[in-house]
Amino acid sequence: MTTNQEFISLKAGEELRVEVGFDQKFWVKLNTGFAECFGAELGKREEYGGEFISKYVASTTPMYMCMNIHLALQSQRISAKELSDKDMLQASPRLLVLGPKDSGKTTLGMVTVPGTISATQFTHSLNPIDGFMSHGIVNDSGGVDHPLVFHYGHLETSDHPFLFRRLVKRLAATVEAQIKLNPSKSMAGIIIDTSGEMPSDYQVEIEDIVELFNVNRILVIENEKFYNTFVKRYEDNQNISIAFMQKSGGVVSRDSKFLHSYRDSTIKKYFHGTDSEKLQSFSTTLKIQDIGLFKFGQESLAPSSTLPLGESRKVTETQVSRVAIDDKILNMMISVLQLDLPEATKSMVDSNEHAEMDEKEQVEVDFNISEDSVLDAPVLGFINVASIDPNKNYVTVLSPSPGRVPSKVMLLSDIQWIETEG
Repeated sequence: MTTNQEFISLKAGEELRVEVGFDQKFWVKLNTGFAECFGAELGKREEYGGEFISKYVASTTPMYMCMNIHLALQSQRISAKELSDKDMLQASPRLLVLGPKDSGKTTLGMVTVPGTISATQFTHSLNPIDGFMSHGIVNDSGGVDHPLVFHYGHLETSDHPFLFRRLVKRLAATVEAQIKLNPSKSMAGIIIDTSGEMPSDYQVEIEDIVELFNVNRILVIENEKFYNTFVKRYEDNQNISIAFMQKSGGVVSRDSKFLHSYRDSTIKKYFHGTDSEKLQSFSTTLKIQDIGLFKFGQESLAPSSTLPLGESRKVTETQVSRVAIDDKILNMMISVLQLDLPEATKSMVDSNEHAEMDEKEQVEVDFNISEDSVLDAPVLGFINVASIDPNKNYVTVLSPSPGRVPSKVMLLSDIQWIETEG
């Protein structure tokens, strides 16, 4: 703990706002009274740590609005609980949170490894410090809540919009199927976080999400134009209510350097854990010929207008292509898919013939995979390429768990992460 201690007295309704950085630490302890951090009550005499650039006390807070939203959702849940299972599915809250970048949306959403589209069931209170990156949290039935993740592999939704919509459709179908299997749990509802990027087809993208997830509540943060747009769009739909919320004065704009550091920090937490719960990562060696590494589309797609007259694009955003394992994938993030036989079949060779082969001449495993099976396959976890030895035909990866990688079918992302000390 820092030796420069400062005592700050907050009145009811005031906030201590701290701008987070990546090169400093701060610790705060609640001495007397009652206080909360993002809705979680802080314990007296407990120390809470983090990193900061600046801090100040604000006399206004958006938490009253957040509390009203929480109470409205809770009231809707209570009403849904009294209905039949079929009616409960439609009556439970399904909240879509919209807003530009750096408006505070993700406080109501979730954080995962960059380059994915995911859903997580929460049946517990989150650690106010580690938040959505808390690991190994046990739910009220004694099990562990695992996220459902699909590989997207890019940072912005506008990079590959058709692929993004295809994956959102798959995610929505899976979520709906799970809700129907467990209608008693569906009354909790759904909270959907969205990208802060607003491309030209943003409204179409949002309308797709509203339809796919049967959204009945929309919360727009800061952007009055989009609030009015969606009020007009759904004015005849009595099942959808729309609310507007001002951005908190404590939300700051983040530059590209900060976002890059934050992204790296998120990936690091995946492998090494958080301040309150450290994790051990493991170095695993894989045979290159045993790995089926794929990617969606090509590294770059020329605009359709540049193609010769009468020709159509032969490579689409969702086309699956094999990737060579060489130095180009060094330090890249790779998704390990929940995909095995019969979706991915391996060619068999005679064991005697296999034993006589030189290690460099091992037969390459043939993965016969359909595009739909790859698109529909959830992600088991992530690995990071640490080194490649083409002479010995091995690749070394950083893995969050020991032992063999559970699947040899993998997808390459555009996201690079270099492990650093500290």
